Amino acid sequence: MRVLSDDRESYIEMIPVEYESQHLPSVSLMISISASSYGHLYSASNPTVWFTKESLKKFISDLNLLDASRQGAATLQSMSPNECEISIFAFDHRGHVAIKLLMSKPQFGTGQMFQHHLETGFELDPTELLNIIRGFKGLLQPISTS
Repeated sequence: MRVLSDDRESYIEMIPVEYESQHLPSVSLMISISASSYGHLYSASNPTVWFTKESLKKFISDLNLLDASRQGAATLQSMSPNECEISIFAFDHRGHVAIKLLMSKPQFGTGQMFQHHLETGFELDPTELLNIIRGFKGLLQPISTS
């Protein structure tokens, strides 16, 4: 699924990589971003970010409340602390909405560890919230290939 900015210049894309249904129902997503800012293009990706299905369901429920009230926020956290956080929120009294993505990943060198951080965000077209909700619901179920 792809979440586009209201100006269609930036996006966050989430593609299911793996599903776990036995021990802790969860899904691994490849998350890619492309953000345009004043003519400069920034991009990054993380090939495997795990989320519990329970946290995805709560996020979808919170998105439905956000869509109905145009107030508050819905936040999704990865299973690994501080690895990924996605937040969709209303930012004014008129019900305009935005998305913010935080990603972090350690990089190990010879005797040294560096923490790579990325934070991006952009305004969304509020009429697209239902499509965004459908997209997140689609991430809950593996696609049947039969």
